[in-house]
Amino acid sequence: SSGINAEWPLRPGKDTRKIVDNIISKGYVRYGINTGIGVLSKIKIENDKLIELTYNIIRSHCAGIGDSLSLEATRRMLALRINVLAKAFSGCSPELVEHMVAMFNNNCLPLIPAQGTVGASGDLAPLAHLASGVIGESK
Repeated sequence: SSGINAEWPLRPGKDTRKIVDNIISKGYVRYGINTGIGVLSKIKIENDKLIELTYNIIRSHCAGIGDSLSLEATRRMLALRINVLAKAFSGCSPELVEHMVAMFNNNCLPLIPAQGTVGASGDLAPLAHLASGVIGESK
């Protein structure tokens, strides 16, 4: 199978990551960056707990069940997520995109249950399972 060139997605994301880093370093409060989510959205999370917050959000949304998606479907899902993050609207780090490109190119794919979701969009559980693989916590 073909790989992804690691050069194309990385340049744009650097500037938006600086915006996120600036929000954090200046103590601004922004939903989804340094607050709880849902009913906890008014609670500011301290900087030293932000990674833990991110991991816990991923873990809490891993609610899929049943058989896993095919490896080809998972590979496509990873490619689509790389494409979205590479557009540099999310504020993720270039290192995250590099890591995901390496996962794609090395066929290092998490198991993603084919059934179940969280929320109205229908994609939160599958994306959480994908993210769980990215952070090294899934099979």
